[in-house]
Amino acid sequence: MSLIGKIYRQLEPLIEVFFRTTRQSKTAADPSKWKAEAQKGEFAFHKNDTWRQTEGFLQQTSVLFKAWGFEADEFAGKVVLDVGAGSMLRGKYFKNAKLVALEPMADDVLREIPWTDLRDAWKVFSTPAEESIPELVGQVDFIFSINVLDHCYNFDEIIANLYTYLKPGARAFLSFDEHYVTNKMHPLILTETICPPIFEKAGFKIEKFNKGFEGKAAEVMKVSTYGHGQTCLNYWLRKP
Repeated sequence: MSLIGKIYRQLEPLIEVFFRTTRQSKTAADPSKWKAEAQKGEFAFHKNDTWRQTEGFLQQTSVLFKAWGFEADEFAGKVVLDVGAGSMLRGKYFKNAKLVALEPMADDVLREIPWTDLRDAWKVFSTPAEESIPELVGQVDFIFSINVLDHCYNFDEIIANLYTYLKPGARAFLSFDEHYVTNKMHPLILTETICPPIFEKAGFKIEKFNKGFEGKAAEVMKVSTYGHGQTCLNYWLRKP
């Protein structure tokens, strides 16, 4: 990271507080700019990441899913979709599930990151979540997305797609950071005010909502975000 980047990282909390009173939600960004800037930065991050190669990654994942109320064996034999899978499969927490990885960088990850485990997924789609995948429509038993949706370029389109993928009665869990300003890696500002109407417009029922982390997850994460926003927003959704 450049010196300017390090300085910005240190000042970011103060910058976000300054902009809090004038903040406006932003649910869409320029796709071409997203691809050129956000995705380029994301790939560089994953390619150079060392933590995901350690046991700590899945240990953290286990703590998070347990804190959110999900048991390791509850989706055995079921289709589980990870939206924004990155370079390592958090979905391995769910024993014997049919993991589907939706990751726009998947082709590059599989080609250039030797330690990735995306090959272990039942299916992999190297596609932005904003683009509909007909093969998944009505086929998914559970969807989760962790620290991803604020990195995307069209929240409304993603939510509409996820709704179509789920079977009737199936659930989705979405967790992402709420920001007060955008930057290259975080093009969207998703707030607790703007998100619920978008979920409901797509057809979802919001079963639960909270912010930050609770219990052991709070001890492990130590902060209430995934590292950049003011807090993370957590939504438990169901398709009626």
